[in-house]
Amino acid sequence: MWGFLRLDFRLAYGGSLPLALLYLPVIPLIRGTANLDRIQSAQCLSQSVALLGVILLTPVTRQELSSGTKEMICPRVWTYRKTLLIRISCGFLLLSLLVTGFAWAMKKNNCSFPLGEFAAVTILYAGFLGALGLLLAQLGGHVIAGYLSALGYWSLCQLQIIQENQPLCLFPLVEGKLEIEKLAVLLVLLGAALGGSFLRAAESFANR
Repeated sequence: MWGFLRLDFRLAYGGSLPLALLYLPVIPLIRGTANLDRIQSAQCLSQSVALLGVILLTPVTRQELSSGTKEMICPRVWTYRKTLLIRISCGFLLLSLLVTGFAWAMKKNNCSFPLGEFAAVTILYAGFLGALGLLLAQLGGHVIAGYLSALGYWSLCQLQIIQENQPLCLFPLVEGKLEIEKLAVLLVLLGAALGGSFLRAAESFANR
């Protein structure tokens, strides 16, 4: 069993985890990550760090979306639902570690913001972006559909076509302050995206 789990982890994160680790050092090169106030710190986390969710979570079922891989990915003694649940849990664990580590480094660089609060909401928002991509990858039948959908929503927020004070912008820090209503909506939609992704992927896999 442990051998299968190690193999499955490499299949699920062998490409995305190195990419995430390479992406993080690029962020300070393209935008400031030192001496930021609350508002600037929130912008950095939502606009740059949150993309880790798309990198890590969106492609976790890319192997299944390819043909002829069912037996390799999921042996008969292990259900695919367990595999998928473990993958998503590992994805959130990796996401939590990377986001928290980057936020901690920002604090060390004299950024002024509450570490726990900002890291937690960034993990949730990044998870939503990744889960949105994962769900639409399942619906579209290809991981590229998930990437384009998640990055499309992120771009609308980045370009301020969807502004941070509008309901469609789900990042719950507005002008550096936590909005509880936005947080509640984010949690509901995160749960819906994860649940929909899980059920769709399991159904599609079972029907092969």
